[in-house]
Amino acid sequence: MHWKDVLAVLCLVVGVLSCVTIPEQADFLYIIACISIAFLGFGLLLLSDNISISLRQGIVLGLGIRCIMLFVFPNLSEDIYRFIWDGALWHHGVHPFAMTPNDFMAQHAGQTPFAELISLMNSPDYYSIYPPVCQAVFFIISWFEGLDHYWMSVILKSLMLISELVSLYFLIRILRFFKQSEYYALAYFLNPLILIELIGNVHFEVFMICFMVLMIYMLCLEAYFRAGLFFALAISVKLLPLMFVPLLFFYLLRKQDGFWKFALSSVLLLAVLFIPMFQDHYLNIWQSIDLYFQRFEFNASIYYLGRAIGYWFKGYNIIGFLGPMLSIIAMLSIIYLAIRSYVKRVNLSALVSLFNVSFLLYLGFATTVHPWYLAIPILLNVFTRFRFIWLWSMLVFLSYSAYMTEPVEEISWLISFEYLLVFFVVILERKKIIQTLGLN
Repeated sequence: MHWKDVLAVLCLVVGVLSCVTIPEQADFLYIIACISIAFLGFGLLLLSDNISISLRQGIVLGLGIRCIMLFVFPNLSEDIYRFIWDGALWHHGVHPFAMTPNDFMAQHAGQTPFAELISLMNSPDYYSIYPPVCQAVFFIISWFEGLDHYWMSVILKSLMLISELVSLYFLIRILRFFKQSEYYALAYFLNPLILIELIGNVHFEVFMICFMVLMIYMLCLEAYFRAGLFFALAISVKLLPLMFVPLLFFYLLRKQDGFWKFALSSVLLLAVLFIPMFQDHYLNIWQSIDLYFQRFEFNASIYYLGRAIGYWFKGYNIIGFLGPMLSIIAMLSIIYLAIRSYVKRVNLSALVSLFNVSFLLYLGFATTVHPWYLAIPILLNVFTRFRFIWLWSMLVFLSYSAYMTEPVEEISWLISFEYLLVFFVVILERKKIIQTLGLN
């Protein structure tokens, strides 16, 4: 390896590992310093003109960083305590969707391990929002209840590491099928956001990505029944892949019996997974989803512009109206893309590109955009390679500035800076975006 590649590797390793070990959420300047170093290494390694690192070397590098992070407790997220909480409830025969943590503690004051966990959680007033596959993982780690939180984190991260390796293997297989360089898989596997926010901070997008990759690979093989099963599993991790239903519907309409195989397997598995778990508590689930669209707001773009206009004309926050309305606009935009894709008879490669644009539309109109929400666009950008997504995966960490104060308060000019730069690069790449979609 050239000395510049050695320097790039050191920057990536030092930046990522420093970010997941030393700072806390409130240490914004330290986080940004680590992120800057990590993305400098990432850029020098993969985005420069002279690249000498091989695919095998890149895989070993990414795997090595992940193996070290197995033994580092999440420092930038408190979500793991909710995971352990839900698992502990299952283990003790209590349904996590039946009551909020605060309601539970009102009836079981002082009961361990719940008394300790609730003091560490960031959402004790809300019902659980995690679908069946997540709950299954929580139940698995609950069997290690005798261990402390650190070792439960190690077990959870080990499951995530296996998922990441499966994703990488089939991602490379898909690139071969599309006759694209396998090397592009490293743009996902070595991206600092993926390293820090997935295994580093134990976000379950890692499992959703694995099932999405498997679904796309099965579509490559025209194994539609199995593709439907993996799509259902992806939805059972996070509900977000539901936005791809219009695109899949119009794509599969041209596949004769493929449509029915996919639809049958996905609907049946979703019914098996969701109905037994949610049938008695669907109102609580709906309340959590409704709260997401009508109360939560963080690091948004178009929504913040609409909110400012609402304050100007109404004098108060119109999120109750604006949140659902923007979601409808995003969905109508995705349906339009799906219809256009049917008219243009796009191939599977273009469909994957449309997945990416659809998810970006969702994020553009969303009221909440946490850094790990960009995991799917980063994955799909392996096939589209839009520079603005790589840029956004770095700039999105500016949102951590909100945690410098208690309660959380965002710094408006930093969020504006983030999106102005991203939208500027989008404009510069508009021709490539249109050409990649194949809808011009």
